[in-house]
Amino acid sequence: MHLFLVDPDTAPFLADELRRAAIDAAQREIEGLGIAADLKLDGLLLAFARQTLPAAAEIQAASINAWADRIIDAIAGVFPDDQPWRLHLWPQYGESKAGQHRCELIHASLVERLKKRRRRLLRSLIESDAVFDEQTSLVQCILTSPETGWLSTSRAPQPYALRSLISSFPRGEVPLAD
Repeated sequence: MHLFLVDPDTAPFLADELRRAAIDAAQREIEGLGIAADLKLDGLLLAFARQTLPAAAEIQAASINAWADRIIDAIAGVFPDDQPWRLHLWPQYGESKAGQHRCELIHASLVERLKKRRRRLLRSLIESDAVFDEQTSLVQCILTSPETGWLSTSRAPQPYALRSLISSFPRGEVPLAD
């Protein structure tokens, strides 16, 4: 199941695009987030999806360390230790900065755990919004509450091959210039 992030006012248009792309594909609207659908991504062009999370899974984690462990478990042994990878981690709940603060704590815990368990994987983590190259893998994690969210891993060269669907910017939102 892939998760397609969408602006609330364009969700019906994305649902229509997905139906046209795969008539028999199962679709499920995720309140305030987007649409989960089971269809092939190769050759798919979508105008109304902000970001695509391939093979996204809905997950639960009770603590900050549990979130970090879930991310490590998803990439350890899957992503090559010597190739670059990126982490897109953001909250999709609440109005305050609490969600963003939780994401920062999860990121810090992830780095600390990688220092202990997977140093080579930590060294290949890059912080960049540059366009994906064929060697770059991607982890996307959305927190929909402090204990629930969605996790997607895209092993290289998938982010590059699907660059029309997967933005190099978290959430698919390009930051405004200062």
